[in-house]
Amino acid sequence: MRFRTVDGAIKELRKIDPETAITSYFVRSLILEGKLRYKKSGVKYLINFDSLLEFLEIYKEGGKRNDKA
Repeated sequence: MRFRTVDGAIKELRKIDPETAITSYFVRSLILEGKLRYKKSGVKYLINFDSLLEFLEIYKEGGKRNDKA
């Protein structure tokens, strides 16, 4: 598992896709909507980067994810 802060996850995404349109605001909204699992450390959200990639793949394919965090 690769845990990243929201900003760290965005940096990793930009390494994979330099022109990604995914923003930290979008990732935070996924967390607050219960669509992405996370752990909170102080004021920071730690997300499993692999889970984020999996969610984005499902999202890209137009699927819906029904499980809550």
